[in-house]
Amino acid sequence: MAHSDAQETRQPAKDSPFSIKNLLNIDDKPTKPKNTLGSPKVVLEGSFFSRLGELSFPRFELSAQRIGLSAQYLERTSAWWYPYALGAHLKAGGVNSLQPPDRRSPDPQKSDQDTKEESADDDVPLDESDSEEPKKETDQEDDWRGKTDELDAERKPCRKKKTRTVFSRSQMTGSNEYKLNQGPEDSISAVKFSPSTAQFLLVSSWDCTVRLYDVVTNTMRMKYQHTAPVLDCAFYDPAHSWSGGLDAQLKTHDLNTDQDTIVGTHDAPIRCVEYCPEVNVMVTGSWDRSVRLWDPRTPCNAGTFTQPEKVYTLSVAGDRLIVGTAGRRVLVWDLRNMGYVQQRRESSLKYQTRCIRAFPNKQGYVLSSIEGRVAVEYLDPSQEVQKKKYAFKCHRLKEDGIEHVYPVNAISFHSVHNTFATGGSDGFVNIWDPFNKKRLCQFHRYPTSIASLAFNNDGTMLAIAASYMQEKGDISHPEDAIFIRQVTDAETKPKST
Repeated sequence: MAHSDAQETRQPAKDSPFSIKNLLNIDDKPTKPKNTLGSPKVVLEGSFFSRLGELSFPRFELSAQRIGLSAQYLERTSAWWYPYALGAHLKAGGVNSLQPPDRRSPDPQKSDQDTKEESADDDVPLDESDSEEPKKETDQEDDWRGKTDELDAERKPCRKKKTRTVFSRSQMTGSNEYKLNQGPEDSISAVKFSPSTAQFLLVSSWDCTVRLYDVVTNTMRMKYQHTAPVLDCAFYDPAHSWSGGLDAQLKTHDLNTDQDTIVGTHDAPIRCVEYCPEVNVMVTGSWDRSVRLWDPRTPCNAGTFTQPEKVYTLSVAGDRLIVGTAGRRVLVWDLRNMGYVQQRRESSLKYQTRCIRAFPNKQGYVLSSIEGRVAVEYLDPSQEVQKKKYAFKCHRLKEDGIEHVYPVNAISFHSVHNTFATGGSDGFVNIWDPFNKKRLCQFHRYPTSIASLAFNNDGTMLAIAASYMQEKGDISHPEDAIFIRQVTDAETKPKST
């Protein structure tokens, strides 16, 4: 087992066709970030330094000319030429004042009027969970404030309990957590457990590979290649994986025979890949503003459905599909009848959407933003049910009196207890009880940003991808790594009230 205390760093990778520098070819130096939270003591961490995306931090959004990762560049015969062609395209478009994006989206961030800081009444208070263990104060404070009635404004805040840190940093190499061997050589984009066994983990990466790990023996069973960085992957069944990325190609791979097939393509990079077992269909979302369905038996395209903006995240809730796009839009589709949009919503969070994950009970979903907030939403549109939704702040650290705000990059639900884990660019993983509105626990701080999380099928393991997401540009950073943690009911089960 690896000792994750070691602050192992690596030098920036050599220039490659898919390096952030070459993909974007942006020479502009980052400007000093504005105070977006209305207080001189608040900093959006990394908000003007990440290299690939509108999903990271509040900044300026690209104009239409700046969609630079589309197929016309990725399909050139010589991979070394299209970064330079892209650079010429950007200069011709006259887009010089925009900030660079990060690794979740092709666009820089936009400071819209609709992305202004909301009042404190947008957040609801949660309690910290009691524990028989010795409690330890953490750096992070959860500022949960009420919004449900007029008395909230007059209610005096209760004294908050100290957050318990379940697993101290000095114990990081203990028997309940270890680092996977032969990890990806570049940033990790997704980790997914097999739906039928706790043994196998699928990992996609910016090193253009998809890897299959046996987490029981801590070995890499196999890997296969794409022609560009891979942004997402999913299991169809225990023997087949699907994946897509910047090459806009959707691949299916037979894990037994080690053979892959290109099923089809999008017109721009594929951001999301998901399987819906209820309808037996693969779903992909792309920066070409479309969702496409694929029949995994043939395999072939079963339909293309236009979205209002680029697709950044999606999740399946039974036979319904929840899609999060640019512009803070959320669309709910019925996968049995894709002829119309079942619900059109706007995110209740005032900054751009980072991740959406549906409840295992299919009644709602959790949405996170790039501004250190999470919202709990319900699919039933009735007024009575909608009163139950709420939002809260998280993944924020106070240092020297300044509050640093981090994106919430990853969400994963516990399949048994309906609790969920969040991971942020602050390097922390929290587990939440959405029903009793409590934070159950917080793990130790990982070496770098949490890029992806995945519980296994029975909720006994949590895969944690600690991977630098270019928040501060192309600098030396801790090694990208995947940690497998054994979790217990004490950490994940809701506390009785």
